[in-house]
Amino acid sequence: MHRLRIRENSLRQNPEEPSMKTIIRKRFPILLLAAVLCLFLGGCGAKSLDLNALRQSDGSYDFADIPLGSSVEEAAKALGVSLKEPAYQHDGTDVYQAEGPYSLDGKKLKVTLEFTDDGLQMISFFSEAAEGVYDALYEKLTAAYGEPDEVIDSSGEAMGKNLTSQGAQWIAEGEPSTQLILVLITSDSGSTSLSIRVGYGL
Repeated sequence: MHRLRIRENSLRQNPEEPSMKTIIRKRFPILLLAAVLCLFLGGCGAKSLDLNALRQSDGSYDFADIPLGSSVEEAAKALGVSLKEPAYQHDGTDVYQAEGPYSLDGKKLKVTLEFTDDGLQMISFFSEAAEGVYDALYEKLTAAYGEPDEVIDSSGEAMGKNLTSQGAQWIAEGEPSTQLILVLITSDSGSTSLSIRVGYGL
């Protein structure tokens, strides 16, 4: 992947603030790869993803069923699937994919899980990207967690495709910080990928 260009929101209230709250940063190449591989996936699932349960009692963003830091074996057991080999690797991160038992509005979600030697770093749920779905998810997440801390507005190239993305990022400060991300990625061919991501900040 080359020529990635990430443009931060130009309307920050405090332009002098240190750039701790960033837009995807080094994880952006993985986001693009996952998007390309998940553009056309859909189906029906069993367990509904609770969008109101992605912030924990300590204020961090996490997915309680498979907490950040979990091992591959623990994640596989929670999902009820086999995670034998990563779908791909990038910059020391093993990325697994599963048709997990989660759904949103009755439609199955594709799940990707990113692991390093420190365990699970991010889990992503890919939803259908039909017209109006992004806006509906944005409204639900804003109702649950308030206005986002960052706006995603970026473009880049991955696997021969020119991609643009828009979205929102909610950040829980800490060591390390955790993030909830909603992002819609569109390719130059018109294909789209919509995902909800929970993981560590960088």
